[in-house]
Amino acid sequence: MTQTSAPPKRLTIQIRIEPGCLGPDGKRHIDTFCAAAGRIFAAIEPERVSWVLLPRHDKQLPEQEFFIEGRKLSEEQASLLLQRMGLTLATLQEHSDAVLAQLGAQNAVESAGTVQTPLDVVQVRVGGQFTDVEQLRAMPIRAPQSQAQLRLGDIAEVHRGYVDPPDVKVRFQGQEVIALGISMTKGGDIIALGKALRQATQSIATQLPAGVTLKNVQDQPQAVASSVNEFIQVLIEAVVVVLAVSFVSLGLHTRKDAPVWWRRWTIDPRPGLVVGVTIPLVLAATFLAMWYWDIGLHKVSLGSLIIALGLLVDDAIIAVEMMVRKMEEGHDKLRSATFAYEITAIPMLTGTLITAAGFLPIGIDRKSVV
Repeated sequence: MTQTSAPPKRLTIQIRIEPGCLGPDGKRHIDTFCAAAGRIFAAIEPERVSWVLLPRHDKQLPEQEFFIEGRKLSEEQASLLLQRMGLTLATLQEHSDAVLAQLGAQNAVESAGTVQTPLDVVQVRVGGQFTDVEQLRAMPIRAPQSQAQLRLGDIAEVHRGYVDPPDVKVRFQGQEVIALGISMTKGGDIIALGKALRQATQSIATQLPAGVTLKNVQDQPQAVASSVNEFIQVLIEAVVVVLAVSFVSLGLHTRKDAPVWWRRWTIDPRPGLVVGVTIPLVLAATFLAMWYWDIGLHKVSLGSLIIALGLLVDDAIIAVEMMVRKMEEGHDKLRSATFAYEITAIPMLTGTLITAAGFLPIGIDRKSVV
């Protein structure tokens, strides 16, 4: 009976790389750099050491950690384990530092000064990013235990391909697809963005190869447009209801000398007509001002319009009701209108300004404009 020996355990060395080592634009390229460098590190003692390269966005995290089967080791424990494998930690660190230094030197983006123009100061940078696979294959690497120079293509197979296993998978209708997300810049018009995207996708779709199609998974501009249309419909319904209630409540009068009971109530359309005329006039003036200052129909502007219409109707009902009461007391129209203005103007203006001041932070916050 033969006893098979267990496969040797591999030490996992986790290295965190700071984005600053790639120059001013290091944060943009650090993930790609770690993925490419990880494939190169995989060729260093692959049977006994496993390498994991991660971006070091938080400087409080250690630069290097050691694991064995998921259990964290100290540097002394890792050094003893490597000695049992016939390796030394110093040699591995020397090899890893050499590879990182050469990769960083080849792929760094360094500032080359500035150029003064009549209108601006232009930053000049020397770009060292790899632009194709051949440049990556030709990258020189110093061989361990010697001063000989090797090319990366001599010791590794370099080719373009998909990440295997993939970090993220996207499926649409049961099929794997490539997802492309387009977002709006801060303060932009999402409705205009949706129209421009539809025109662009129609143009691109005619140029795609056979078997490749564009499908819209989520259309936020369409959702916002539907929401705004629903908001406008509710606004129109609210205006109609307010007009109807104003005609009935302000114009309803009773007559005690009516011969039959159904003639005791009469409706005078004139008080309600005053309130009804103010709403279309104010809406027209408001939309004209919004068009002049290029204010779109979004949730904040429509919500503000509804609040303003509520204040307008409330103030108009109070003023008309007081004017009608004074006319019933025997005053003429001019005196009744003047009295209603003198009594209600300052309180109504103060209440309107306080309400506007309360909603002002929402209006000036650009994040709330959708």
